[in-house]
Amino acid sequence: MNRVLTFDLPDQTQISSLITEVTQQQSQPILFKGAGHSWPIVQAAMHSDEAFFDYIAQFDANVPVFACWLAAKYNGRFFYDDSLTNKNFTQSKTTLAEIIRYLKNQTSVQETTQATDTVYMGSTTLEYCLPGLTAQTPFNFAHADSHKHDSALTSLWLGGKTKIAAHYDVPDNLACVVAGKRQFTLFAPEQIKNLYPGPIDVTPAGQVVSLVDITDPDLMRFPRYKEAQTHAFVCDVYPGDMLYIPSLWWHHVEGKSHVNALINYWWRDAPRHLGMPSDVLTHALLSLAQLPAHEKAAWQSIFDHYIFNSEDKHTHIPNDAKGRLAAMNPAQSMALRAELINLLNK
Repeated sequence: MNRVLTFDLPDQTQISSLITEVTQQQSQPILFKGAGHSWPIVQAAMHSDEAFFDYIAQFDANVPVFACWLAAKYNGRFFYDDSLTNKNFTQSKTTLAEIIRYLKNQTSVQETTQATDTVYMGSTTLEYCLPGLTAQTPFNFAHADSHKHDSALTSLWLGGKTKIAAHYDVPDNLACVVAGKRQFTLFAPEQIKNLYPGPIDVTPAGQVVSLVDITDPDLMRFPRYKEAQTHAFVCDVYPGDMLYIPSLWWHHVEGKSHVNALINYWWRDAPRHLGMPSDVLTHALLSLAQLPAHEKAAWQSIFDHYIFNSEDKHTHIPNDAKGRLAAMNPAQSMALRAELINLLNK
Protein backbone atom coordinates (compact mmCIF):
# COMPACT_ATOMS: atom_id res chain seq x y z
CA MET A 1 0.00 0.00 0.00
CA ASN A 2 1.18 3.54 -0.77
CA ARG A 3 0.34 6.90 0.77
CA VAL A 4 -1.30 9.61 -1.30
CA LEU A 5 0.65 12.83 -1.83
CA THR A 6 -0.86 15.34 0.62
CA PHE A 7 -1.03 19.13 0.83
CA ASP A 8 -2.34 20.92 3.92
CA LEU A 9 -4.56 23.72 2.69
CA PRO A 10 -6.54 25.31 5.50
CA ASP A 11 -6.66 28.58 3.54
CA GLN A 12 -9.50 28.32 0.99
CA THR A 13 -8.02 31.13 -1.14
CA GLN A 14 -5.10 28.91 -2.16
CA ILE A 15 -7.03 25.96 -3.51
CA SER A 16 -8.20 26.99 -7.00
CA SER A 17 -4.83 28.18 -8.26
CA LEU A 18 -2.91 25.35 -6.61
CA ILE A 19 -5.21 22.64 -7.94
CA THR A 20 -4.78 24.01 -11.46
CA GLU A 21 -1.01 24.13 -11.11
CA VAL A 22 -0.48 20.81 -9.35
CA THR A 23 -2.87 18.67 -11.36
CA GLN A 24 -1.24 19.74 -14.60
CA GLN A 25 2.11 18.50 -13.27
CA GLN A 26 1.07 15.35 -11.41
CA SER A 27 -0.34 12.08 -12.72
CA GLN A 28 -1.14 10.52 -9.35
CA PRO A 29 -3.79 11.16 -6.68
CA ILE A 30 -3.36 14.17 -4.39
CA LEU A 31 -5.12 14.89 -1.10
CA PHE A 32 -5.77 18.54 -0.25
CA LYS A 33 -6.35 18.51 3.51
CA GLY A 34 -8.82 21.03 4.85
CA ALA A 35 -9.30 22.81 1.51
CA GLY A 36 -13.09 22.99 2.01
CA HIS A 37 -13.09 23.19 5.80
CA SER A 38 -14.60 26.69 5.79
CA TRP A 39 -17.60 25.70 3.67
CA PRO A 40 -20.85 26.12 5.66
CA ILE A 41 -22.04 22.66 4.59
CA VAL A 42 -18.87 21.12 6.07
CA GLN A 43 -19.21 23.12 9.28
CA ALA A 44 -22.81 21.95 9.63
CA ALA A 45 -21.87 18.29 9.07
CA MET A 46 -19.06 18.50 11.61
CA HIS A 47 -21.58 19.78 14.17
CA SER A 48 -24.06 16.90 13.66
CA ASP A 49 -25.92 14.87 11.05
CA GLU A 50 -29.08 16.77 11.97
CA ALA A 51 -27.38 20.12 11.36
CA PHE A 52 -26.14 18.85 7.99
CA PHE A 53 -29.65 17.78 6.94
CA ASP A 54 -31.11 21.10 8.08
CA TYR A 55 -28.48 23.01 6.14
CA ILE A 56 -29.03 21.32 2.78
CA ALA A 57 -32.83 21.35 3.21
CA GLN A 58 -32.89 25.12 2.74
CA PHE A 59 -31.61 24.65 -0.84
CA ASP A 60 -33.80 21.67 -1.76
CA ALA A 61 -35.52 22.24 -5.14
CA ASN A 62 -37.94 19.33 -4.47
CA VAL A 63 -37.23 17.81 -7.88
CA PRO A 64 -37.25 14.10 -8.76
CA VAL A 65 -33.96 12.30 -8.08
CA PHE A 66 -32.94 8.66 -8.39
CA ALA A 67 -32.05 6.58 -5.35
CA CYS A 68 -30.48 3.13 -5.21
CA TRP A 69 -31.77 0.69 -2.58
CA LEU A 70 -29.68 -2.23 -1.35
CA ALA A 71 -30.82 -5.06 0.92
CA ALA A 72 -29.09 -5.36 4.30
CA LYS A 73 -27.62 -8.79 3.42
CA TYR A 74 -25.19 -7.17 0.95
CA ASN A 75 -23.51 -5.12 3.69
CA GLY A 76 -23.54 -1.88 1.71
CA ARG A 77 -21.76 -3.25 -1.37
CA PHE A 78 -23.49 -1.98 -4.52
CA PHE A 79 -22.56 -4.57 -7.12
CA TYR A 80 -23.90 -7.40 -9.29
CA ASP A 81 -26.02 -10.34 -8.34
CA ASP A 82 -24.41 -13.80 -8.54
CA SER A 83 -25.07 -14.07 -12.29
CA LEU A 84 -23.10 -10.88 -13.12
CA THR A 85 -25.95 -10.00 -15.51
CA ASN A 86 -28.06 -7.93 -13.10
CA LYS A 87 -27.48 -5.42 -10.32
CA ASN A 88 -27.89 -6.47 -6.70
CA PHE A 89 -29.87 -3.29 -5.95
CA THR A 90 -32.97 -1.52 -7.22
CA GLN A 91 -33.31 2.04 -8.43
CA SER A 92 -36.36 4.27 -8.09
CA LYS A 93 -37.39 7.88 -8.54
CA THR A 94 -37.89 9.79 -5.30
CA THR A 95 -37.01 13.14 -3.71
CA LEU A 96 -34.03 14.35 -1.74
CA ALA A 97 -36.32 14.99 1.24
CA GLU A 98 -37.42 11.35 1.20
CA ILE A 99 -33.81 10.13 1.09
CA ILE A 100 -33.00 12.35 4.06
CA ARG A 101 -35.99 11.01 6.00
CA TYR A 102 -34.81 7.46 5.34
CA LEU A 103 -31.23 8.26 6.38
CA LYS A 104 -32.45 9.84 9.62
CA ASN A 105 -34.50 6.75 10.43
CA GLN A 106 -31.68 4.43 9.34
CA THR A 107 -29.22 6.21 11.63
CA SER A 108 -31.43 5.69 14.68
CA VAL A 109 -31.90 2.00 13.81
CA GLN A 110 -28.18 1.43 13.23
CA GLU A 111 -27.43 2.71 16.71
CA THR A 112 -29.09 -0.51 17.91
CA THR A 113 -26.61 -2.52 15.72
CA GLN A 114 -29.50 -3.92 13.69
CA ALA A 115 -28.64 -4.48 10.01
CA THR A 116 -30.63 -2.23 7.68
CA ASP A 117 -31.12 -1.66 3.99
CA THR A 118 -28.87 0.98 2.43
CA VAL A 119 -29.89 3.99 0.34
CA TYR A 120 -27.52 5.75 -2.01
CA MET A 121 -28.01 8.71 -4.34
CA GLY A 122 -25.28 8.66 -6.96
CA SER A 123 -24.05 11.51 -9.12
CA THR A 124 -26.81 14.16 -9.21
CA THR A 125 -26.10 17.60 -10.64
CA LEU A 126 -25.78 19.95 -7.68
CA GLU A 127 -27.43 22.92 -9.33
CA TYR A 128 -30.40 20.70 -10.24
CA CYS A 129 -31.17 19.31 -6.79
CA LEU A 130 -29.74 22.02 -4.51
CA PRO A 131 -29.69 25.27 -6.52
CA GLY A 132 -27.92 28.00 -4.65
CA LEU A 133 -25.60 25.69 -2.76
CA THR A 134 -22.84 26.18 -5.35
CA ALA A 135 -22.57 29.80 -4.20
CA GLN A 136 -21.81 28.48 -0.70
CA THR A 137 -19.09 26.13 -1.97
CA PRO A 138 -17.00 28.71 -3.85
CA PHE A 139 -14.85 26.82 -6.26
CA ASN A 140 -14.11 27.76 -9.85
CA PHE A 141 -12.92 25.07 -12.22
CA ALA A 142 -13.48 27.02 -15.42
CA HIS A 143 -10.48 26.75 -17.71
CA ALA A 144 -8.72 29.94 -18.70
CA ASP A 145 -9.24 28.93 -22.34
CA SER A 146 -12.97 28.45 -21.75
CA HIS A 147 -13.98 28.60 -25.41
CA LYS A 148 -11.99 25.41 -25.99
CA HIS A 149 -12.71 23.49 -22.78
CA ASP A 150 -15.79 22.52 -20.83
CA SER A 151 -16.09 23.79 -17.28
CA ALA A 152 -16.47 21.24 -14.50
CA LEU A 153 -19.62 19.24 -13.86
CA THR A 154 -20.51 19.56 -10.17
CA SER A 155 -22.42 16.66 -8.59
CA LEU A 156 -23.74 15.54 -5.21
CA TRP A 157 -23.44 12.00 -3.76
CA LEU A 158 -25.36 11.07 -0.62
CA GLY A 159 -25.95 7.85 1.31
CA GLY A 160 -25.27 5.68 4.32
CA LYS A 161 -22.50 3.14 4.78
CA THR A 162 -21.68 2.09 1.22
CA LYS A 163 -19.05 0.24 -0.78
CA ILE A 164 -18.66 1.27 -4.41
CA ALA A 165 -16.65 -1.19 -6.52
CA ALA A 166 -13.35 -0.05 -7.99
CA HIS A 167 -13.92 1.67 -11.34
CA TYR A 168 -12.41 4.44 -13.45
CA ASP A 169 -13.83 7.63 -14.97
CA VAL A 170 -12.68 9.37 -18.14
CA PRO A 171 -12.67 12.92 -16.70
CA ASP A 172 -10.34 14.20 -14.01
CA ASN A 173 -12.10 14.22 -10.65
CA LEU A 174 -11.91 16.32 -7.50
CA ALA A 175 -13.86 14.56 -4.75
CA CYS A 176 -14.77 16.86 -1.85
CA VAL A 177 -16.09 15.10 1.26
CA VAL A 178 -18.65 17.31 2.99
CA ALA A 179 -20.12 14.84 5.52
CA GLY A 180 -18.89 11.58 7.03
CA LYS A 181 -15.66 9.72 6.36
CA ARG A 182 -14.74 7.97 3.12
CA GLN A 183 -11.88 5.63 2.39
CA PHE A 184 -10.53 5.60 -1.16
CA THR A 185 -8.39 2.79 -2.54
CA LEU A 186 -6.80 3.85 -5.82
CA PHE A 187 -4.90 2.07 -8.58
CA ALA A 188 -3.02 3.43 -11.57
CA PRO A 189 -4.48 2.64 -15.01
CA GLU A 190 -1.83 0.02 -15.77
CA GLN A 191 -3.15 -2.13 -12.90
CA ILE A 192 -6.22 -3.03 -14.98
CA LYS A 193 -4.72 -6.46 -15.69
CA ASN A 194 -4.66 -7.21 -11.94
CA LEU A 195 -8.12 -5.85 -11.12
CA TYR A 196 -10.25 -8.34 -13.07
CA PRO A 197 -12.67 -5.94 -14.83
CA GLY A 198 -16.24 -7.23 -15.11
CA PRO A 199 -18.71 -7.17 -17.99
CA ILE A 200 -18.90 -4.14 -20.27
CA ASP A 201 -22.50 -4.52 -21.46
CA VAL A 202 -24.08 -4.48 -17.98
CA THR A 203 -22.47 -2.45 -15.22
CA PRO A 204 -23.70 -1.38 -11.78
CA ALA A 205 -23.59 2.33 -12.57
CA GLY A 206 -22.40 2.87 -16.15
CA GLN A 207 -18.69 2.19 -15.68
CA VAL A 208 -16.83 -1.11 -15.85
CA VAL A 209 -15.99 -2.27 -12.31
CA SER A 210 -13.45 -4.60 -10.76
CA LEU A 211 -14.95 -7.91 -9.67
CA VAL A 212 -12.62 -8.00 -6.66
CA ASP A 213 -14.18 -7.12 -3.31
CA ILE A 214 -11.47 -4.71 -2.17
CA THR A 215 -12.56 -4.98 1.47
CA ASP A 216 -12.35 -8.80 1.47
CA PRO A 217 -10.42 -9.99 -1.62
CA ASP A 218 -10.69 -13.61 -2.69
CA LEU A 219 -7.09 -14.28 -3.74
CA MET A 220 -7.88 -17.84 -4.78
CA ARG A 221 -10.29 -16.55 -7.42
CA PHE A 222 -8.36 -13.35 -8.20
CA PRO A 223 -4.68 -14.16 -7.54
CA ARG A 224 -3.25 -11.25 -9.55
CA TYR A 225 -4.99 -8.80 -7.23
CA LYS A 226 -2.19 -9.41 -4.72
CA GLU A 227 0.11 -7.55 -7.13
CA ALA A 228 -2.39 -4.70 -7.44
CA GLN A 229 -2.45 -4.39 -3.64
CA THR A 230 1.27 -3.64 -3.56
CA HIS A 231 0.69 -0.67 -5.89
CA ALA A 232 -2.53 0.61 -4.29
CA PHE A 233 -2.92 4.05 -2.75
CA VAL A 234 -5.18 4.17 0.32
CA CYS A 235 -6.54 7.45 1.61
CA ASP A 236 -8.99 8.38 4.38
CA VAL A 237 -10.88 11.53 3.46
CA TYR A 238 -12.70 13.60 6.10
CA PRO A 239 -15.14 16.53 5.88
CA GLY A 240 -13.39 19.47 4.23
CA ASP A 241 -10.76 17.32 2.49
CA MET A 242 -10.51 17.19 -1.30
CA LEU A 243 -9.03 14.25 -3.21
CA TYR A 244 -7.80 14.68 -6.77
CA ILE A 245 -8.27 11.50 -8.83
CA PRO A 246 -6.58 11.66 -12.25
CA SER A 247 -8.37 10.50 -15.38
CA LEU A 248 -8.63 6.70 -15.72
CA TRP A 249 -7.37 5.93 -12.20
CA TRP A 250 -9.32 3.09 -10.62
CA HIS A 251 -10.91 3.96 -7.28
CA HIS A 252 -12.88 1.97 -4.74
CA VAL A 253 -14.92 4.19 -2.40
CA GLU A 254 -16.20 3.14 1.01
CA GLY A 255 -18.51 5.34 3.07
CA LYS A 256 -17.53 4.68 6.68
CA SER A 257 -20.15 6.79 8.48
CA HIS A 258 -23.91 6.45 8.96
CA VAL A 259 -24.28 9.58 6.80
CA ASN A 260 -21.87 10.31 3.96
CA ALA A 261 -22.00 13.14 1.44
CA LEU A 262 -19.59 14.22 -1.26
CA ILE A 263 -19.51 17.00 -3.83
CA ASN A 264 -17.30 16.27 -6.82
CA TYR A 265 -16.06 18.14 -9.85
CA TRP A 266 -15.46 16.35 -13.15
CA TRP A 267 -13.60 18.03 -15.99
CA ARG A 268 -11.57 17.14 -19.07
CA ASP A 269 -8.36 18.95 -19.91
CA ALA A 270 -9.03 18.67 -23.62
CA PRO A 271 -10.79 20.81 -26.25
CA ARG A 272 -14.52 20.11 -26.24
CA HIS A 273 -14.64 19.34 -29.97
CA LEU A 274 -12.48 16.23 -29.55
CA GLY A 275 -14.16 12.85 -29.29
CA MET A 276 -14.30 10.50 -26.30
CA PRO A 277 -11.50 7.89 -26.17
CA SER A 278 -14.00 5.36 -24.82
CA ASP A 279 -15.77 5.47 -28.20
CA VAL A 280 -12.54 4.22 -29.79
CA LEU A 281 -12.55 1.22 -27.45
CA THR A 282 -16.10 0.36 -28.49
CA HIS A 283 -15.15 0.52 -32.16
CA ALA A 284 -11.98 -1.51 -31.49
CA LEU A 285 -14.04 -4.29 -29.91
CA LEU A 286 -16.05 -4.35 -33.12
CA SER A 287 -13.20 -4.19 -35.59
CA LEU A 288 -9.92 -5.30 -33.95
CA ALA A 289 -10.52 -7.63 -31.02
CA GLN A 290 -11.33 -10.74 -33.11
CA LEU A 291 -8.52 -10.40 -35.64
CA PRO A 292 -5.74 -13.00 -35.85
CA ALA A 293 -2.82 -12.32 -33.52
CA HIS A 294 -0.42 -11.31 -36.29
CA GLU A 295 -2.91 -8.74 -37.65
CA LYS A 296 -3.53 -7.29 -34.18
CA ALA A 297 0.22 -6.94 -33.71
CA ALA A 298 0.46 -5.07 -37.01
CA TRP A 299 -2.40 -2.74 -36.04
CA GLN A 300 -0.73 -2.17 -32.67
CA SER A 301 2.35 -0.87 -34.50
CA ILE A 302 0.18 1.42 -36.61
CA PHE A 303 -1.64 2.79 -33.54
CA ASP A 304 1.67 3.27 -31.75
CA HIS A 305 2.93 5.29 -34.69
CA TYR A 306 -0.11 7.53 -35.21
CA ILE A 307 -1.54 7.75 -31.68
CA PHE A 308 0.69 6.70 -28.80
CA ASN A 309 4.14 7.81 -29.96
CA SER A 310 4.39 11.40 -28.71
CA GLU A 311 7.35 12.44 -30.87
CA ASP A 312 6.71 14.52 -33.97
CA LYS A 313 6.79 11.85 -36.67
CA HIS A 314 5.17 13.88 -39.46
CA THR A 315 7.92 16.42 -40.07
CA HIS A 316 8.52 14.88 -43.50
CA ILE A 317 5.03 16.00 -44.59
CA PRO A 318 4.51 19.68 -45.53
CA ASN A 319 2.17 21.48 -43.12
CA ASP A 320 -0.38 22.22 -45.83
CA ALA A 321 -0.56 18.52 -46.65
CA LYS A 322 -0.91 17.13 -43.10
CA GLY A 323 -4.70 17.33 -42.99
CA ARG A 324 -6.03 15.30 -40.03
CA LEU A 325 -2.48 14.50 -38.97
CA ALA A 326 -2.17 18.11 -37.79
CA ALA A 327 -3.76 19.48 -34.63
CA MET A 328 -7.50 18.86 -34.91
CA ASN A 329 -9.67 21.97 -35.14
CA PRO A 330 -13.48 22.09 -34.69
CA ALA A 331 -14.20 22.10 -38.44
CA GLN A 332 -11.99 19.06 -39.03
CA SER A 333 -13.59 17.33 -36.06
CA MET A 334 -17.10 17.82 -37.46
CA ALA A 335 -16.03 16.56 -40.89
CA LEU A 336 -14.38 13.49 -39.39
CA ARG A 337 -17.45 12.70 -37.28
CA ALA A 338 -19.63 12.84 -40.41
CA GLU A 339 -17.21 10.55 -42.24
CA LEU A 340 -17.28 8.04 -39.36
CA ILE A 341 -21.08 8.03 -39.27
CA ASN A 342 -21.20 7.27 -43.00
CA LEU A 343 -18.63 4.50 -42.67
CA LEU A 344 -20.43 2.86 -39.72
CA ASN A 345 -23.75 2.97 -41.56
CA LYS A 346 -22.43 0.99 -44.53
